[in-house]
Amino acid sequence: MDYNPESSFRSLSPSRSQDESHSYGNCSECKQKRTAVAWCKNCDIAILKENFCNWTSGNSIIDKFIRDTQLSANENIDHLEWIEFDQFDLVENINKRGAFSSIYSAV
Repeated sequence: MDYNPESSFRSLSPSRSQDESHSYGNCSECKQKRTAVAWCKNCDIAILKENFCNWTSGNSIIDKFIRDTQLSANENIDHLEWIEFDQFDLVENINKRGAFSSIYSAV
């Protein structure tokens, strides 16, 4: 664990030196070193980039934010994805209202 003296929180992620010393093998496609167990930064980011034209949130600022997380991801849990509303199951209004919104629960 790393300790950040600027805050009272501890990071649960391994320190950079521990992370860099761990080998995840090479990608079967491009033969480059993987950055995580199921993540090839080279190939997986290329796949995400190819998919940029297939989705939009309808808001260019949100789209850019999501794409930036995808382009900088070091493993498969490091990025965001836009999921269309109709792809969710068990959508339920949980009867809580924000100032300008309704709050839903979904799977």
